[in-house]
Amino acid sequence: MTKILKPNHCDQNWLEMTPTNGGRICEKCNKRIVDFSKMNWAQIERIQNQNDNAVCGMYNHKQLENWGHELPTFTNSIKKWLL
Repeated sequence: MTKILKPNHCDQNWLEMTPTNGGRICEKCNKRIVDFSKMNWAQIERIQNQNDNAVCGMYNHKQLENWGHELPTFTNSIKKWLL
């Protein structure tokens, strides 16, 4: 697998982009922007590797903070305890 490069900040407004299946279309660069914000690292890696790491995307804050690492998932019993 190819190392996934951390994306550069994009100054375009996600909410002003035209919605499409799985993301939005950026009018400035005319690219499809994938919504990675709810995907796990394996899903992000698969999509980026299939596209030579050339896919722009929307990521959540935690994904950017922990770039390249799978975030831990909690079982329902642990979630209930945390609540």
